[in-house]
Amino acid sequence: MGPENLVKGPGNFIVPPTFHLYFNPRVSLTFDGCIVNVAMATELGASLCMPHVNPIFQHPPDNNISVCILLDAYHMLKLMHNALTQKGVLLSPVVMK
Repeated sequence: MGPENLVKGPGNFIVPPTFHLYFNPRVSLTFDGCIVNVAMATELGASLCMPHVNPIFQHPPDNNISVCILLDAYHMLKLMHNALTQKGVLLSPVVMK
């Protein structure tokens, strides 16, 4: 995919058009809870903050298509595991040979 295929969204975020579907207006965008991803979602019109959660926004080039944001729980758990391990909160068990 070259730069000619990228879509410039609000707030100067670059969004690859990987969620174009043929004849199917249901589209999702999946990512972890990284603050940059949440900021991009907010700029696109979604809200992932409690208590007014609205994970849906209109596709920037085509307002007839709704995009639903799905947070990748597995990836978020992996990030938490790695952070806790790096801080020394989680320790690997010692394997006796």
